[in-house]
Amino acid sequence: MTCPAEPLEEFRRFVGVWDLVSWEILCSDGRREEAFGGNSLGRVIYDSSGYMSAQIMRLDRPPFRSGTRLEGTLEEFKSAFEGYVAFFGTYVVDGAEKTVTHFVEGHLSPNQVGSRRVRAYEFKKDTLIMKPSPRRFNGVEAQPVLVWRRIG
Repeated sequence: MTCPAEPLEEFRRFVGVWDLVSWEILCSDGRREEAFGGNSLGRVIYDSSGYMSAQIMRLDRPPFRSGTRLEGTLEEFKSAFEGYVAFFGTYVVDGAEKTVTHFVEGHLSPNQVGSRRVRAYEFKKDTLIMKPSPRRFNGVEAQPVLVWRRIG
C-alpha cells in the first residue's frame, strides 16, 4: 500500500506510535463515561507504507486461574475478550474531510474483519483526537472520543 498523494503532509502527521490518553463516551443524555472504566492501556501504530495496528486493553482483566488460556473457563474467556480491542490493516487519510479510514484485515472480533472504520480526527500539539461514528451505548446515542499522545 502506498500513501495517498494528497495531502501527503497530513498523512505524514499520522506516522508514528501513539499511546492512549483517554477513551471517553459522550452520551446524548448528557452522561460522560470512560470506556473500560477509565482503566485502560492502548497503543496505535501508523507506518509510512499505509499499515496500522491498534490495541486497547482493560488493565483490571483477571488472569486465567490455570495460568494459561488453553485451560481457561468460559467466564475467563468472556472477561478477556470483553476487555480487549485489537485490529490491524491499512489506512488512508483524507486531509480535506479530516477523516482517517482503517481497512480492517484482522480483528479480535471476527465480524469486523473486512470492515472499514472511519474516524474524524484532529491534531493538537502532540495529541491525536479521534471520533469514530456515533453508536448506541447503554440504550442512548453515544460519541466515542479517543485521545492519543505521540510517543515515537
